[in-house]
Amino acid sequence: MRIKDNKPVICETVEQSIVTLADDETFRFVTLSTEMTLEDFDKMLKIQKSVVHNEALFSERVRTNEKRLDVSHVSILPWLNFSAFSHATNFGKSTGIPKCVFGRYNAETGLTPLSIDVHHALMDGLHVANFVDKLQKKLDEIRVND
Repeated sequence: MRIKDNKPVICETVEQSIVTLADDETFRFVTLSTEMTLEDFDKMLKIQKSVVHNEALFSERVRTNEKRLDVSHVSILPWLNFSAFSHATNFGKSTGIPKCVFGRYNAETGLTPLSIDVHHALMDGLHVANFVDKLQKKLDEIRVND
């Protein structure tokens, strides 16, 4: 669910808008479907990164994607170990797009920080907990298959 014109709307499909770091240490966005295998996702991520890293920071793609509701925002900050994370907010104009940030993996504990930012009018802690449980199961499957 998202918010459009101050009303809840349902997005039939949702893609991941993933922040990636370009060679000049500026960020770019790669948008990928979640309806593919992990291997295909990885291949498409590499292909899309090679495309967007050669575009201007505020390209037409960025301006178009900024208007989309059918995405979730994902950032990975492997340089940071955090206990909380806050996103810039445009107060009064929230679309309810969920935002997930993964931090630095700790090899000693086997833990990775995860911050999840959602709009409380659209979901609550139970929904976030269900998502985290499903995510953990997927990660466990990947670990077992490696």
